[in-house]
Amino acid sequence: MRLIVALLSLVATALAGACTPAPDASKVGTGPIVGATCPGGANFITSKVQVLPIRQKTFHDNFGGYGTQYVAPSGSPATGTPEASQLQQAFDLAPPWFRSALCTDVDIIFIDPTDYGPGPGHPLSDPELGWAFWEATTPRQGSGTHTFIGISKASFYSDDSADLRSFERTVFTSLLPKQSSYPSFMPRFASGVQDGRSLALLAILAHEMGHLFWHVTCDSRMNQTNQRGCFKEFHALGWSSVGTAWNGANGRGIHFFGTELPGATHRAGPSPQEVLRDVPPYDKVRQALQSGVWASVFGSVAPDEDTAETYKLLVLVGANQFSDIDINFNDGASNNWNANSSLQNGALCQKANFIRSKLGQSSVACP
Repeated sequence: MRLIVALLSLVATALAGACTPAPDASKVGTGPIVGATCPGGANFITSKVQVLPIRQKTFHDNFGGYGTQYVAPSGSPATGTPEASQLQQAFDLAPPWFRSALCTDVDIIFIDPTDYGPGPGHPLSDPELGWAFWEATTPRQGSGTHTFIGISKASFYSDDSADLRSFERTVFTSLLPKQSSYPSFMPRFASGVQDGRSLALLAILAHEMGHLFWHVTCDSRMNQTNQRGCFKEFHALGWSSVGTAWNGANGRGIHFFGTELPGATHRAGPSPQEVLRDVPPYDKVRQALQSGVWASVFGSVAPDEDTAETYKLLVLVGANQFSDIDINFNDGASNNWNANSSLQNGALCQKANFIRSKLGQSSVACP
């Protein structure tokens, strides 16, 4: 089973991600493609997507380091590869506002063939599906401004991301492994439309872009030293504290999948620890979802994941031909979870409106 990780600044990871500035073009190919636009799917691939060379080290060893030690990721053109074709399909499914974000708010999206885990310096039992990376400002990496997303090459072939249903189940079973049973994840689509890998890839892209949104909007590009730019209108609806900066591999601020942030606490309901220790019939998970606060179980684990998962859900419900997603606990009870209903009510509706406002979109009425 493959996971998602995010690397955030200093170097950090969330589905998987990290932070790095623009490299010196004389040292690393042509350097990041800054400010490139992509009005259509083909232009998106040409202007934004590259293939990284395979590497045999940890993410930090590959892209870490500060000052003159830092080398930004740089790849080769992805045009014409099977993976690029699938990413283009995902791009074409995205709502217009997210296509625009992919074209303007991230410098390069990489197809990454390197399997970063499990292994030394990698606490996960499974490899990641994707990562988000931004350059640190202190100590400085390059210009301290550039952002990258990586999609694991295995995401284009693994059964765990064969479609959106499989992907959502993979995330849940990775958070709560080795259980005797799991809820059913049931995406719904327009008549005649079927689930597929392009939707799973869209979900990965959206989650990672949600981490970049968090970095810019919630942390003000401050390497986790601020984190409160979204507190009043977003995080305070579910968190009494957003905690302190995470400390991951080599102390470089890598936030691995499914790990809580030190000191981050829920305002009410089950704690992140209680959710992650839940067992069938998942009373704590059900309580968290039915609170109307969280976009997913994953989103209740840490404040940055809360932002990324809310952002992702807004992308999915706006995707072409996508209708809704249900979580069914398979116990005959009527208290299941529905995406559209949750987005239209309570705290999650207010949180979604905050993201909409930062993206220049109209808010919806929240009962």
